[in-house]
Amino acid sequence: KEHPGYLSPQLKVDLVARVNGYLRTSYLKAGSRVKKGDLIFVIEPDTYQDNVTQAEASVKTSKAQLEYARSNYERMKEAAKSGAVSQIQVIQAEAAVKNAEAELNTARTNLSYCYIRAPFDGAVTRASYDIGNYINGAVQPVTLATLYKDDLMFANFNIEDNQFMKMMLEAARNDSTVKLPTEILVSIGKDGGNAYTGRLDYLSPNIDLS
Repeated sequence: KEHPGYLSPQLKVDLVARVNGYLRTSYLKAGSRVKKGDLIFVIEPDTYQDNVTQAEASVKTSKAQLEYARSNYERMKEAAKSGAVSQIQVIQAEAAVKNAEAELNTARTNLSYCYIRAPFDGAVTRASYDIGNYINGAVQPVTLATLYKDDLMFANFNIEDNQFMKMMLEAARNDSTVKLPTEILVSIGKDGGNAYTGRLDYLSPNIDLS
């Protein structure tokens, strides 16, 4: 049997912006191939770098306050044999350190979003935005380009419903199950000039009613 079909890549991912800012740099060459980890876009990182610096300072300050609270607690415990108030201060200082560290992690994560890299080797589309455009990605991720991993391709095709039913009926008459081929021949180009052998690895349970 021969069936018309289409090819799709092994992986497809949208390269998205997840922070706000002007698109400062683009290393994208439309249609080119990129390697995993290649830097493709840079959204102005200045504000997010400042946030990281401020968060690092807050962590240092809160840790210093925690050390002071612990030291004060030890002194009060020895002097008065009761350091309940100082112990509460230690607990509060520990919570402040955890909050500061969480804010630092968030700031570092947002800074990393300013640098958009290829998650795998593949071919990239043209950019959706030019340098200088303001990207509002914090509210909803904005697609800047799409990356395709196409060294392995999928050939998708449909079987006609009446043909499939005929296979089922013949199998029922022969008291057997429908046997699908393990390999398929994919022909591409004019008159099928380029042929590739593929493995049939999936049969959808869906029926397209149209």
